Amino acid sequence: MHLQRVNYLIEKLVAGSISSSEQDELFIWYKEVAEQEIVSSETEEEIQIRIFFRLIESTGYNQQLDLKSRNIKRIWYGVVAAVASMLLIGFVMLYNLKAPSEVNLQYVEHDGKPDYMPGGNRALLRMEDGEVIALSTSKTGIQMDKGLRYTDGDGLGASIALQPDQVQQLQLIIPRGGIYQVILSDGSKVWLNANSTLTYPSQFVGAERTVSLEGEAYFEISKNGKPFIVKTAQQDINVLGTKFNVSSYSNRNEERITLVEGSIQVKSAFGAYLLHPNQELITDAHKSIQQDTDAEDAIAWKSGIFLFDNMKLADVLLRLADWYNVDFEFKEERLKSELIFALVKRSDQISVVLQKIADTDVAAFDIQKTKIIVRKKRN
Repeated sequence: MHLQRVNYLIEKLVAGSISSSEQDELFIWYKEVAEQEIVSSETEEEIQIRIFFRLIESTGYNQQLDLKSRNIKRIWYGVVAAVASMLLIGFVMLYNLKAPSEVNLQYVEHDGKPDYMPGGNRALLRMEDGEVIALSTSKTGIQMDKGLRYTDGDGLGASIALQPDQVQQLQLIIPRGGIYQVILSDGSKVWLNANSTLTYPSQFVGAERTVSLEGEAYFEISKNGKPFIVKTAQQDINVLGTKFNVSSYSNRNEERITLVEGSIQVKSAFGAYLLHPNQELITDAHKSIQQDTDAEDAIAWKSGIFLFDNMKLADVLLRLADWYNVDFEFKEERLKSELIFALVKRSDQISVVLQKIADTDVAAFDIQKTKIIVRKKRN
């Protein structure tokens, strides 16, 4: 991250005006600097001192403060005591700040009752040099046409502009509670669901167009004569021009590819498969199964709908966990296998969604500030 950007974010942190996405961006930079060469035998005090010194060096403030000519430990205590500069205040605040993943901004209380708000437009863009940009929550996506900008035409900022002939490997990172779109340089459109990452080039060069996915995404691939390949942990998906959905989360037992339009070839460890519209390929550690399905069900999330059609409760709650950024704790293992059929809006608060599931009498839910308890429904 550029030093000008770091200092800008620290100013907002100190002023109390930093947004959640900007806090994520600053924390990612902070962790990259702070976690270098941490020795397990060091005391917390020693770690704090060394992290502080490295942070000062990373922003160039060591030249202004002439830190290298002083005793580091004495400087640390002097800074903490005086908190004289805005920069140092920011670092002290950041050091004591919980990781963004531990501070759930979707948690709310209504009349003293805990609840979780739905996710929204939230994403980070990692550049090839490691710089991480928090994308605007007021935008729905970015595009790679003639540089890098939002889909409404607004720029992302001069510091991260890309030249049309400059090829970089980029990562669009969607955290839990997020959703975002990217239009690739060939015009192909990709919608990413929560807790997903797409790795792709700023420009496609060569005989193939290749991207990598972890998580879930819906693809609309433009035709230009070059094969488009989506790589997941278990499979390669080869297309020319088509519409399909891919679900490939590392914490799930299976990958699922669903074809909406066109045709795709899929290669897995268990063979090669040709999919036609309204077919899906389900692959786990032991096999791949090709079967008919209603493709619109698989992309309901893109239209703002949760559609659970005879889905195990454990799988349902994994999807809710990603969207509402909250974890579930089962009190009884058998509840995980209960089958759910429900149609709910992703714009609803989680209490509304869970009540609809509870109305089926399969389980009850106790919403807490840090997690949601899943238990047997009382008679």
